[in-house]
Amino acid sequence: MTACRRSYTAHDTVRPLKSRRGCKTCKIRRVKCGEERPDCQRCTSTGRKCEYETPATSYTFASAPPTVSILDNPLSSSPNTVWRERRAFAYYFQHAARCLTSGLDVDFWAGVIPQICRSEPAVWDAINAISALYEFPEQCLDPVFLRRRKEDFHSFNQNQKEALTWYSRSLSSIRTQIDRGNASPYVALITCVLYICIETIQGRVEEALQLYQQGVDLIFRLRAQADFNAIPDANTTLLENTIIPIFVRLGTVALSISGVPASGLFHGLQPSAENKFTSIHAARLAIVPVVAEGMLFQRMAQMHLLEARDNLVQRGELIGKQTALQVQLAQWRYTYDDFVRTFDREGTHLDKGAAASLLVYHAATRVIVSTSLSQDECIFDSHLQDFQVIVHQATVALEVSAGPDGTQPPFTFEMGVGLPLFLTVMKCRYLSLRRRAFDLLQKAPKVQGFYKCSPGAAIVDKIMQLEEENRRSLVEESRTRSNLDTITPSTGDKYNGESTGHSDLSYNNPIIKHGHSKDPSHISDVELVYADIPVPEKARIIFIGIFRPANGLPPNVSQREIAKWERSPDQTFMAYIRHRLDPVSETWSLAEEYVPIDC
Repeated sequence: MTACRRSYTAHDTVRPLKSRRGCKTCKIRRVKCGEERPDCQRCTSTGRKCEYETPATSYTFASAPPTVSILDNPLSSSPNTVWRERRAFAYYFQHAARCLTSGLDVDFWAGVIPQICRSEPAVWDAINAISALYEFPEQCLDPVFLRRRKEDFHSFNQNQKEALTWYSRSLSSIRTQIDRGNASPYVALITCVLYICIETIQGRVEEALQLYQQGVDLIFRLRAQADFNAIPDANTTLLENTIIPIFVRLGTVALSISGVPASGLFHGLQPSAENKFTSIHAARLAIVPVVAEGMLFQRMAQMHLLEARDNLVQRGELIGKQTALQVQLAQWRYTYDDFVRTFDREGTHLDKGAAASLLVYHAATRVIVSTSLSQDECIFDSHLQDFQVIVHQATVALEVSAGPDGTQPPFTFEMGVGLPLFLTVMKCRYLSLRRRAFDLLQKAPKVQGFYKCSPGAAIVDKIMQLEEENRRSLVEESRTRSNLDTITPSTGDKYNGESTGHSDLSYNNPIIKHGHSKDPSHISDVELVYADIPVPEKARIIFIGIFRPANGLPPNVSQREIAKWERSPDQTFMAYIRHRLDPVSETWSLAEEYVPIDC
């Protein structure tokens, strides 16, 4: 597994694996002991008698080879369980902890967590499980809530079994404390964060979402205790400044999953009143609530369009909310740009990866907020600049997170760039930019918080394929009408007997204009022709969702419609809406269709 580029310095407060369990002879001589058993190498090489104060113990920080060489051997190469634990901890501290999230939270993952694990066995076991799963990822990349099969412990490899054994032991330790009534809610919340991480690394988002809700409940309990000064100030600070923001970011990504309720933490979110950022961390704290509000607004707008589009009072309220969010987004960008200019003048180092991710989510939220009250797919064409920002900044973010060989880590606990790239490929109809976004989506970490990139990539790949096929069909249709010079838009296309006011082909025919082959099989090869021309309106489709017959059919889908594809019940299908032209009446209508996809 390739580690990300982020490295640690001598200023880190935690040192891994510094043992005080050397032999008595080396302690008396004040030399470093290799801690080999039964006789250390240093005593053996000098002919001295080697004695240890106590026999080797089976608990956590027991004897092991020195830190310098502990990562030289694979995790599964030693039969010594204690040695494997210590190696897992070394890998966590030196690699995983610094790549799980952005550099903004490295103090939590590489500082607070390792400190706590020294006194909490449950935390120790949990981070060792994270380490092993991160180094040897075996991820379920099925769509959320559409998992094909339940995992069988006996089918796991040795590294997975080891990791899940540590995970199980950690859970057992916490449950024992709870049963005895001596469990600290603070430690329980820390372990909950780690358990969410363990589940999401494996792609088990369903289980992670359950743990997430338990964590939210614990947060409310701890906040209530903090109101009565029942927990130390340092713990309260960590809760409010680090842990709750982590849960808010996870909850924001969860809003992209259909059927997942909004986190209770969103009720207390307030837009930032700051007119100046003093750090990139402050900029993130300010933008995340706006992103969450933007995704909640999208949900409300979708419900309005489906159920109450004629409710003018509700629409007026939504327009007011939309305007307020647009103002907040503009204010954040103005304040952020001022902050960056100050950094440039002072020559201060800026975390490029974190900064790029913030700009990606700012641009994506602008698109979401501005388009949610419209059912016209052409509205996205006016956001070309936002899509360009997403692609450019996502490129920067992925360059920062890449390892020395250019590969990405398998997982990030952060709001990664995957979701905004998914939005870009789905809604940006400019071929060149769209394909660049798709390439980035395929390269990105496979699991990003609660978001899985692989199912998203399969969905938008099929959407691109269908829309390009529809584009070619429209071009061929124009030829059959003997319009060989240009494809001229009509000012009033028939649409279910009414004028749409939009053109089905609102551009000159580039294939004919530039004299390329009339064979439609060659059209898709001429990418430069379509690079800066959006897919025409009538060629666009609207994504509805995905389903598997094995998990049940949507209410409006019949078994006969699915049977014609002759696929297994485990096949994933995508439901979508397309424009269909009646060849007799020459009127356009909307039709819901289904197509198998590979995810």
